[in-house]
Amino acid sequence: MGHEHTPHGPGNECHDQNNCGGNNSSTTESTTSQLRPEDGWRSPSNPTTPTTPSTTATSPTSTKMNNHKVEKQWVDVVTVPLMMAYITRYIFGTDKLRPQAFEVRGINGISTGVVHCEDAAMLSQWIKHITNNIIGLTNLQMKLYNSSFPASEHVLYMGWVCEGVLNQNLPWQNWKPKFIALKGTDIYMFDTPPLNTHDWLERASVWAVTRRCSA
Repeated sequence: MGHEHTPHGPGNECHDQNNCGGNNSSTTESTTSQLRPEDGWRSPSNPTTPTTPSTTATSPTSTKMNNHKVEKQWVDVVTVPLMMAYITRYIFGTDKLRPQAFEVRGINGISTGVVHCEDAAMLSQWIKHITNNIIGLTNLQMKLYNSSFPASEHVLYMGWVCEGVLNQNLPWQNWKPKFIALKGTDIYMFDTPPLNTHDWLERASVWAVTRRCSA
């Protein structure tokens, strides 16, 4: 059986899981999900339809073989922390959208691989649930940072953007993810999210935010 690429619904992490009897080869972007009824998958919007991932962790299933009960367990192949992570539908480094598919990339650079959905409605549900968890966990981290900064330098926003990078002698540009934060009256930009207060001082490009008042 191939890799099963599916987040476990709302939670602090996304898990890429593989059946114990399956192939343990590493996750690649080209891997396609194979969500099968016999593995117990259920749709969040239609629990009677066993074709898509459940919003909760899958429980072990039991089968009988030669009158012996055999339990089938799932094991984690990759775990992606959602705090300061981001979810994207774009093929990495480009402005090309994947059809009915997404990818979650964590603060540590680990990716879930490409998660394919059966339709647009299912895609929308997964993106909504994962995005809500990312925002909630990132806001908690923002509060922890603010406990170390004076009120005038509090972090008001943290998130991801993509910066266009021009290719020499080529008519197109690549897109590079950047982590940005609005802190006090300045915008901070990082290649990777800050892990401590030292990173805010040493690893950021900083621009002052100016306010123009019209007469």
